[in-house]
Amino acid sequence: MPTEAAAPLLSRVADALYWIGRYLERAENAARLLDVHSGLAADGVALPVDWDQLIELARDGMEYPANWPRDEASVARFVVHYPGNPNAIVSTLTMARENARGVRGTISSEMWEQINSLYWAVRGEVEAGRWATHAHVFLQSVKQGAHLFHGLAEETMLQDEGDTFIRLGKCLERTVNTLRLVEVKHRGLSGPDGHPDLARCAATLKMCSAFEACRRWYAAPVEPRRVVEFLLLNAHFPRSALWSATHAAEDARAIALHSPAAREVERQFGALRAQLEFADVDELLQSGGLNAFLSSARERAWSAERALHGSFFLRDDRPVYPGRSSFPPLQQQQQQQQ
Repeated sequence: MPTEAAAPLLSRVADALYWIGRYLERAENAARLLDVHSGLAADGVALPVDWDQLIELARDGMEYPANWPRDEASVARFVVHYPGNPNAIVSTLTMARENARGVRGTISSEMWEQINSLYWAVRGEVEAGRWATHAHVFLQSVKQGAHLFHGLAEETMLQDEGDTFIRLGKCLERTVNTLRLVEVKHRGLSGPDGHPDLARCAATLKMCSAFEACRRWYAAPVEPRRVVEFLLLNAHFPRSALWSATHAAEDARAIALHSPAAREVERQFGALRAQLEFADVDELLQSGGLNAFLSSARERAWSAERALHGSFFLRDDRPVYPGRSSFPPLQQQQQQQQ
């Protein structure tokens, strides 16, 4: 007897699932960035520029408080729970939970329990002020909580369009996060004397959980060129820009099969993957074209997301920064209610 196909997703459900994937990945990324920067401070090698760079990675156009110092404690507060930063960990977990609450019938009960318990655990630590006294443990719990949610999605959710939208949001967010990380950090991978800054090369890899993988891949000392190539163009590492863009393109193709009008979505995500797949790191570094390449790739990510919104979410959303969307109307309303 033929298997009956699952009913197509409603636009609002697809929208919520996509944003769950993006918000959880954004929270996990922020936790990892702060954890590594705090490690640099603990080792006594953190410089003022490191905190400036973390602010740049975390703020996405939001203003850092003018009266706050740019030190570890203040920047950590900005990244974790500052109300004026919609990309703070507490804000993104709040938005992920609100979207999950709106689609309880689409996700599994295990997924809802995980995202709900993660939200309340993080909120409890922040409200009690305990998170700063054991920051590493707190940030690890955020990272592991996000990983557990995505694992539960793979193991307990119907593998249809819904699962694909969550994964697509995660992969697009991860692609842009890695592009932005390389864009902000690559100039500091060498010291003023031109020699590799080994501490910052290692730290940049750790910001993508890539240190051990990179060492194994090259079987050679870490140096700036290898860091850039591995994070951008390695096809086998799950946090490289190429790996993430490739899987985003595959998910976009799977979604487009259900909608003949979504050919533009598949084309845009495919173009982003192709741009990364055929790039040459030596050519980019020698020509001085790395920044232009990274900017262009983020523009492509922006175009891909706009096509996705136009085809499936039925909203006229225009991200403020390439590849990092401002909140859609639904998310804005939710944020104002918190």
